[in-house]
Amino acid sequence: MKGKAILGFGLSLAILGTVRLPSLAQSHFQDIKQSRQTVQSLANGNYFYGKSRLPNRQDVDYLVFRKIANTAIGFKYRYREEGYCLKGTIRGNAIANVTREYEIGMGSVPELRRGDPIDLATYNRLNFNQVPDDSNARRRLQECVSLFSHRR
Repeated sequence: MKGKAILGFGLSLAILGTVRLPSLAQSHFQDIKQSRQTVQSLANGNYFYGKSRLPNRQDVDYLVFRKIANTAIGFKYRYREEGYCLKGTIRGNAIANVTREYEIGMGSVPELRRGDPIDLATYNRLNFNQVPDDSNARRRLQECVSLFSHRR
């Protein structure tokens, strides 16, 4: 009787494993496919990238941006800290020819200056729905799009 119970338990595990395996493999395949997809090949839309796979880590860089053709307009920040607006040209997995905003003082019009390129291959692509509400990143992204659409 004990042998049949062990055999039945083992058979149950084997069946559960074969049912679960395809979904795990599909999830892993999606991760690989997403990691190999360049930013340049993404459809136009809003994206969220972070140096962490978690969307709300302090002392970690994050970037929300809107991709329009080969242009990115975005907001780069550290969670719960100030950030800055930027605009650049998407090349593969990088944002090059970056122009970024610099605040001169409270209430002043921000200056736009040359910024460093951003290598998004060193970031993790996160779901845009994961942008934390308390980061103000969505609101700031809209402000950045407005800032750069009014300046040519």
